[in-house]
Amino acid sequence: MILTNLLSSSSFIMTNKILIKAVGLEAAVFLSELCSEYNYWENKDP
Repeated sequence: MILTNLLSSSSFIMTNKILIKAVGLEAAVFLSELCSEYNYWENKDP
């Protein structure tokens, strides 16, 4: 998923300024971490 790749983070916090303004900093960082977890489990070999 392209959106989760853009919002995910790896060893740094990467968020979208528009997302921060829309939902707040804490929620944007939390969403970023959720996307990272999703990408990790999606790409992990079974």
